[in-house]
Amino acid sequence: MSFSVKEAAANFCAALRFLTIFPLPWRQEEDSSRFRRSVGWFTFLGILLGGIGALLAWGVASFASPAVTAVILLCYLAFVSSALHLDGVADSADGLLSARSRERSLEIMKDSRVGAMGVAALIFLLLGKFAALLSLPAEGLPAALFFMPFAGRCALLFSMGTMHYARKEGGMGALFYGDDMQRHAVIALVLLTVLLCMVYGSHGLLVLAGILLGFAFLRRKSILILGGATGDILGAQCELAELMTALTVSFLY
Repeated sequence: MSFSVKEAAANFCAALRFLTIFPLPWRQEEDSSRFRRSVGWFTFLGILLGGIGALLAWGVASFASPAVTAVILLCYLAFVSSALHLDGVADSADGLLSARSRERSLEIMKDSRVGAMGVAALIFLLLGKFAALLSLPAEGLPAALFFMPFAGRCALLFSMGTMHYARKEGGMGALFYGDDMQRHAVIALVLLTVLLCMVYGSHGLLVLAGILLGFAFLRRKSILILGGATGDILGAQCELAELMTALTVSFLY
């Protein structure tokens, strides 16, 4: 194995360990220095997680009721990332909806405790995903489960490519920011658009519009209140993209 391939593999493992529950201990001690270089793998990881989700949806829908299938798929989406992004939703809601100053909002988001706004946001998010998945026919679930985690990981790149990091002292999310974030974001957008149109035809553009609408809303809110993104905002963008994907796809049936 050449040096360049080893480096690429190490960067992939760093991304996999951070974004998923799959343990790959190889060169784990180098993670903190590889996070920035691992960003190029986010799109591929979205496709990988989407592929697993599509297979799971196809298999479960063949024997379980629609409601049970939706719950199992929700569990997969939540726990494949160790609920990391759900935590971002709760913290982001507590901070952005607190009607406090920028500094105080950032402090609230850093607090490990979850407030009423965070709980409400999680409930509505999960209910929205559940309702959307439940409304889809069995044959529509695999494609939806492919695009939900894929769009979510693309949203991470959209956020880092279009938003500055809000915390001056840095944070976990800042470890991923690099000079070529806009290039990664463009690649993710093009790939997401092409695959959506391949699966849904011209309706794929409607799904893309729904994803970008949700992204733009949270982006504007984050910039106005916080001045940019944090790790929690990145996680919230991922979850919001999954929700908007499921909701928009459900409108196609």
